[in-house]
Amino acid sequence: MIRVEFNSNMNETFTLGRTSSATGNYNTMEIPMSIEAYALGMRAWKKGALIQEAFPTLSAPIREFIMSGITPQEWDDMFGPEETDEVSDEGFDPYSNTYTNDC
Repeated sequence: MIRVEFNSNMNETFTLGRTSSATGNYNTMEIPMSIEAYALGMRAWKKGALIQEAFPTLSAPIREFIMSGITPQEWDDMFGPEETDEVSDEGFDPYSNTYTNDC
């Protein structure tokens, strides 16, 4: 189920309501685009465009919410928080695409 609620600044954002395909909970999320831009993106996505092509200005968590209704919190609850591997650029030679020392 999708429900759209207009905010006072309906030209810039709107609230999208979706039922999560993971939990069955009804969730809402603020979508930072106009309803017109959302409609154009949905049309492109439904015609076969990749979600990231249909909504290039939206973050991955917002695109996931549009597709499945799953919120970032639900995602973290199911899979744990996203881990980041920090890689140092120390010793990296961009011309040869190799590291010059043992990192």
